[in-house]
Amino acid sequence: MTTGSDEHDRTPQTADSAAGSSAGPATPSDTRRLRLRIAAAVVAALLVLGVVTFRIVASLNSPEKVIKNYMAALASGRYGDAADLSQLTLDDGQRALLTNEVGEQSAQYLTDYSIGEPLSVDGGLAYPITYRLGNGHYTDTITVARQGRDGLVTRWAVDGGLIGTLMVSNPGKDYGTGLSDGYAFSINGAAVSPDDTYTVSDGASGGTDAAPSSTPSGDTMSFAAFPGSYTLSVDTGTRWLTWASETESLAGGPTTQGSGASIDTAYFSSEPRISSGLSTYVANLIDDHVASCISSATSYDLASLDYSCPVPEILAMKGDASASVATDGGTTALRTDTGIFRYDSLAQQDKTSATVGLDSDGAGFVVSAASGSLTAAYTTADGKDGAAQDGQTQDNQHSTSAVTRYDYAGIPLTISGDDVTLDWKAVDASMSAYAATTAGTAVPLLADGATSLPTYLHCSVEDAASAER
Repeated sequence: MTTGSDEHDRTPQTADSAAGSSAGPATPSDTRRLRLRIAAAVVAALLVLGVVTFRIVASLNSPEKVIKNYMAALASGRYGDAADLSQLTLDDGQRALLTNEVGEQSAQYLTDYSIGEPLSVDGGLAYPITYRLGNGHYTDTITVARQGRDGLVTRWAVDGGLIGTLMVSNPGKDYGTGLSDGYAFSINGAAVSPDDTYTVSDGASGGTDAAPSSTPSGDTMSFAAFPGSYTLSVDTGTRWLTWASETESLAGGPTTQGSGASIDTAYFSSEPRISSGLSTYVANLIDDHVASCISSATSYDLASLDYSCPVPEILAMKGDASASVATDGGTTALRTDTGIFRYDSLAQQDKTSATVGLDSDGAGFVVSAASGSLTAAYTTADGKDGAAQDGQTQDNQHSTSAVTRYDYAGIPLTISGDDVTLDWKAVDASMSAYAATTAGTAVPLLADGATSLPTYLHCSVEDAASAER
């Protein structure tokens, strides 16, 4: 049967082939919908990541995090890290002591600190804090202020903070060193100079210099510093002077600075110590000068003699315009219109002893006192008969021998490296000025009133013996 035969010849249809024939190929709208679903998933993931990142960044730069990191940095001597968390209008040089290296050299840091709940203030949050430094316990307030934004994130920084001031009297500037900036010095191992100081201003706040309201007069330098201990070390650059290291602590105090923080001011005010060998060295310099005076006196070189030379007997003739050197038969003398003067001998008897110290103003070094003695034998003749010429024997000759004691005081001295220089011109100028005020005093070195001068040479004749022929 055809009908039956046809039924047996049909191929059975599977489920897959049936479904395929009914679904057909994907349309463009199906592709768009798939892409939109993928994009939405990506956007959602990015939003979640952005929110998480924002919260992480915001928490890292939150006021609470800043104040915690700031106090932790100070407590561990990481002064550079604390400075980086602060708003300070200081250049790199003025931050010379605000470094981790300086903090490492501190013998003490703040300890047992606590941070209280903040109060809202204009532009930020004010945190009450307490801490200890050494034996002191301090209560203070630190403001963390807004510094702008990085995108959507607010930046925060400590406003001023616990910045104090170290005051240093410029070491050596006024001590006759010849160095305009004084000696080289360091604080906690950091080399500092006048270029690293910061301007002292009144009412510093809001991230300014955070300095005290006044500064000592003179050549005192101000350095910004955190609470801690600081050691001043000075290199005098000479073997004649030493400067003992001095350590000062900087902690809470009455000086209002920054945005409410109160840090005291520490002062370094030590002075140089004079080497025990300097006085001996200076005494030798005086002996050299006296030897030069003896040489000029015995050669009758009046031009080389002044009132810094302890030879009063010949200095009496320095202003005589008629004085000239006369030689006859190998004998040399000094001839004037009134007679002759001849040294038979002139030598140092007692070597000089000397002491060195600061001058009356404490601003430089001087020979505080020096003394020694000379022995002199000399002949004079007045030439009453007028027969003497060019050193020939004259009438009324007098031979004198004496011990002349000399005393110096107030001779300025300069120390530059290991070189020491005495200012003999200052002695001559002082005695010349004194002579001008004492009319009739032929030789001011012999006048007792000279010893009242700040700088002087005084001579006294002892054990004098005279013989007339």
